[in-house]
Amino acid sequence: MAKILYIEESETTRKDVLEKLRQAGFSASGAGNGHDGLIKIEETDFDLILSAILLPDMNGLIILQGYKIRFGSFPPPFIFISTLKDRKSIRRGMEAGADDYLTKPVNWQELLTTINLQLSKRKQILSKGDSELVELKGAIDNLSKIAVEKEKQTTYSY
Repeated sequence: MAKILYIEESETTRKDVLEKLRQAGFSASGAGNGHDGLIKIEETDFDLILSAILLPDMNGLIILQGYKIRFGSFPPPFIFISTLKDRKSIRRGMEAGADDYLTKPVNWQELLTTINLQLSKRKQILSKGDSELVELKGAIDNLSKIAVEKEKQTTYSY
């Protein structure tokens, strides 16, 4: 069951989306501001983050930056859900590293499709990474065997 965090200041909106996420089979948590969201991100390994941009205490872009620092080069998907609908705002969110950007009011089916797509993409990338790690381990094992054989064949003279 994928764990999702939704950072949204409107309690009504947050509760509605969280309830729908739970009904769809996700483990869903909420935060009413950026500070609480960042604390939850530190405390729990979420599989996906949904966040507003306009929050009472900080901009969602700052949350995204903290999130990327926390998870390094391959953070779980981060999706903005925002009232900012102009192309410049959308572009700014995507350039900051968001995996997707939806506008409010969000269509439930579009949100669900976006979440499932992002989780599926991440799973494929992780699976590919796992198989590449197995190949690298095999190559390292082979190199180690070759090095041991070379060492056996080498005579040291002093």
